[in-house]
Amino acid sequence: MNCSTAERYLDAFADGEVDASAGIEVERHLGSCAACAERLAFSGWMKDKLKKEAAEKAPDSLRARMESAFQAERGGGPAPKRIDASWRQTAAAAAVALCVFGLGGALEIKGPSVSAGMAPIFEDVVRAHTRAYPSEVAKRDEVPRYFERKVGFAVHPVEFGDPSVRFVGARDIEVGGRHAATLQYDANGRRLTVVAFQLPANVANLGDEATALGRSVRYVRVMGHVVPVVEHDGVLYAVMGDLAPEDRLMMAARASLR
Repeated sequence: MNCSTAERYLDAFADGEVDASAGIEVERHLGSCAACAERLAFSGWMKDKLKKEAAEKAPDSLRARMESAFQAERGGGPAPKRIDASWRQTAAAAAVALCVFGLGGALEIKGPSVSAGMAPIFEDVVRAHTRAYPSEVAKRDEVPRYFERKVGFAVHPVEFGDPSVRFVGARDIEVGGRHAATLQYDANGRRLTVVAFQLPANVANLGDEATALGRSVRYVRVMGHVVPVVEHDGVLYAVMGDLAPEDRLMMAARASLR
């Protein structure tokens, strides 16, 4: 197991939610990689810190400045400079974002986990990302036609309104015994997976709500992960990725389907 693969499992490993074989591989890697061991320790420290501090509100002036910056970005204003940050800087920025955007209250894991009936579906959504199934569709424009034959419902490629997020492939899978589509993206070198499936008819008020970029976004919690969801024409698009939970929520807030 290399560092890139180990990184995908660290959060679940810290929460004791990886299977035995994967856990052994992660432990073996951590025993020989000081960098990943330090990252795991830092992740645990940050989770504890966020649980204590997430409910604290940022000053109104800081919230106003941050919201104004995002509004300028959405309205075509000057783009902020890109910073090639280390993982420590990225983690610190994530902690700030939790407080600034009011996501902390939701992400403090106060609400219930996904219902028992939906848990197998969303567990498979998480696995679809961690296993990185090989693609069968390479072009975005081929997605609707391909999945119409494979899964029996309309699947549309998701647009995130960010040129740095690019479509890299798709394929059909099963989640919780249901037909599904997995759409794979690259977001500045980090993997992003969107799993589309039809929502069971008896499900209402799925998950909890958070506000991101001024929009209400629904999400569920499963296997220690926050999974934002977007509904379109009776199809649920679940967003997973190698991103911080608040970044996934912001990606879902930006998502649009044609």
